[in-house]
Amino acid sequence: MNHVSPVRRTLLAGMTVAVTALALTGCSLLSEITGGPAAERDAETNEVVTEGKASAFSMNVGDCYNDPSSSGQISDVPAVPCGDAHQNEVVAIMMMDDGEWPGADAVSETADQMCFEKFEEFIGAPYETSDIDFFAIMPSEGSWKEMNDREVVCSVYDTTTETVTGSLKGVAR
Repeated sequence: MNHVSPVRRTLLAGMTVAVTALALTGCSLLSEITGGPAAERDAETNEVVTEGKASAFSMNVGDCYNDPSSSGQISDVPAVPCGDAHQNEVVAIMMMDDGEWPGADAVSETADQMCFEKFEEFIGAPYETSDIDFFAIMPSEGSWKEMNDREVVCSVYDTTTETVTGSLKGVAR
């Protein structure tokens, strides 16, 4: 299987303290330092209606987003309404089994398998013949141990174009 390098997420404790302190000094300063405003969601559907950052720990199936500006460990992604041009779409969110940290390779293999199993159901075509690919946002060792993070966020992207508009659900290609 061809997979892009997995993106790992973590929440930096120092950033949390800084954000909390800055919240007391004013929203505009906080917005500038933390990378902009949070994505706004529809109260009834919970869909992203205004672009902004979304926590990697609170994404929903169907959320559309662009690649984070940094590689490696992430704590949030640039979420956009699916009707706007975007790079990625969340297709499944699953939990890994509790237990001791199994190692980065084991987490990556398990996350890839979990996402592979959900691919055809969402896309409507087998992975092996599709021009859509997937990747997993998965726990890092730090988030696993410090935050009890077991969440795997499976996302898809179109390999034939840089961005898409609308959902890839059921495209059957």
